[in-house]
Amino acid sequence: MERLFTFGVGLMSTGFILLFFQEQMSLILACAVFAGIGDGISQVSLSSRIQYEPEAVRLSIFSLLTFFQMTGFALGMIIAAPFFNWWLPSYVVLLFHGLALVLLFISWFMNHSIKPVTLNE
Repeated sequence: MERLFTFGVGLMSTGFILLFFQEQMSLILACAVFAGIGDGISQVSLSSRIQYEPEAVRLSIFSLLTFFQMTGFALGMIIAAPFFNWWLPSYVVLLFHGLALVLLFISWFMNHSIKPVTLNE
């Protein structure tokens, strides 16, 4: 589930970046669908993962997750807002969604680094 979530976030961020650099309506809609599919994959995989937790803590985890998502979204909007005064919207989207993609790549690389080989004696 964690890999699916990561894939969904990457798909969503890539879709948003591509969306803001398009001029034709058909390409804008295609990129929006691309980003929406990524968002859906990430939400469903995250919710599915939480379903595996014990029932006693599941509601608390869902509540905390919703709080973090809303807080993160609000803080992201507050942090990104000034950049719209200086840059075109497409560059602001590229900066912040590109940052998310870089963090995903670093996370993936750290989790998939080459492990030392041990010999069984």
